[in-house]
Amino acid sequence: MKRILLTVLLFIFLGIISHGQNLGDTSGLKKAKGMIVLPSIVSFNLSNGQSANREITITNRLPEKHQYKIYLGDWERDSVGDHKYSPANSISRSCARWVAISRDIVELEPDSSAVISVRMQLPDSAAAIEEMKWAMVFIQLVNEEKALKTEKDITQQVVYNFRVGVHVYQTPPNLKRVYLSMLSFKNIVHKKDSILYQIACLNEGTQQLKVKCNFEMTNLSTGEKTKLPQQDFPMFPGQKRLVNYLVPTGLKPGKYSILATADGGDDMPLQASQAEIDIQ
Repeated sequence: MKRILLTVLLFIFLGIISHGQNLGDTSGLKKAKGMIVLPSIVSFNLSNGQSANREITITNRLPEKHQYKIYLGDWERDSVGDHKYSPANSISRSCARWVAISRDIVELEPDSSAVISVRMQLPDSAAAIEEMKWAMVFIQLVNEEKALKTEKDITQQVVYNFRVGVHVYQTPPNLKRVYLSMLSFKNIVHKKDSILYQIACLNEGTQQLKVKCNFEMTNLSTGEKTKLPQQDFPMFPGQKRLVNYLVPTGLKPGKYSILATADGGDDMPLQASQAEIDIQ
């Protein structure tokens, strides 16, 4: 009887913690295990015809020697903030065609690092600076297969595929408009045990925004306030974002005023909307 080989692909997209070009305190990374990639964001502010270089450092904190593949791709955020990935140069806002990486594969001994150069060269055309563009540099561990066990003529094999993505942003310096609008604020679910409100925002400017949304309820009889956790998120130009807030259970019955706000930064007006609800 032929044996059956069952391959389990474990694809893990690793998040990394840093703050763009400013790496801050990296002392804790000395004890970290796995694949460390810094920074998480490389930003360019180039005019047409200009070029610049940035660097990405890859560190192997695994106990064995490993190879890493480096390549470009595209990505977008959907209306709830999830990332959607696609091949390089497949979206209209991609800057991948202007990016060159110095190496497409590196091999690292344990506790060693490699520096990858990311070069962006803008064409000398007015169209190159009409809008913000972005891409992603992926650093991926070359597949390693480990056989687990054979049972009843079935051999299981696990393929580990670790991948980290570094955001690449190109914002031309001539793009100055920043504006966030609140398209709507409405109750989308109203049941006895589940009341859900939704804020819809739109980035109408030309730059990426860092948005803060807040949701506060005030009991109109007692003045007691209930504030839900702030939701922070980035928004690309032209992006619509939906933000949901679930009214907490256990509130005292009565009428409440709700204030929803969306803050896109100091250079624009605060967006706000109010509603009233009767909690039974």
